[in-house]
Amino acid sequence: RIGKVIGYCFYKTFLLVIAMACYAPVSGYSGTTFYDSYLIMLYNLVFTSLPILIVGAFDVDVFASAAFSVPTLYIYGVRRRYFNHKMLIAWLSRGVIHAVLNFFVITVVLGGGVVGGDHGSM
Repeated sequence: RIGKVIGYCFYKTFLLVIAMACYAPVSGYSGTTFYDSYLIMLYNLVFTSLPILIVGAFDVDVFASAAFSVPTLYIYGVRRRYFNHKMLIAWLSRGVIHAVLNFFVITVVLGGGVVGGDHGSM
């Protein structure tokens, strides 16, 4: 359970930051952001608090008697089946891919920047 939350936190951070990093060369490294500041705050509020609250609300732990009678419940955690390097790299890769796709789709739809733009000509 905690492995999913950790992976998701990396994913959502990469999704936000990589798109802004792609925008930096387009804006001439001027420091302007790809998103308005209220959208960044809303993004962090919604995509940080809600998933963690949902996971916490629906998280069902086993009773102590079941944990003692069936110790194999925890063997997957000990063997790192729920959270390992491969899983973390998968979350990070999805974050990068989705961020780059978001950046280029938004750039194409709004008609500016890198894809097909004039690069500053009036």
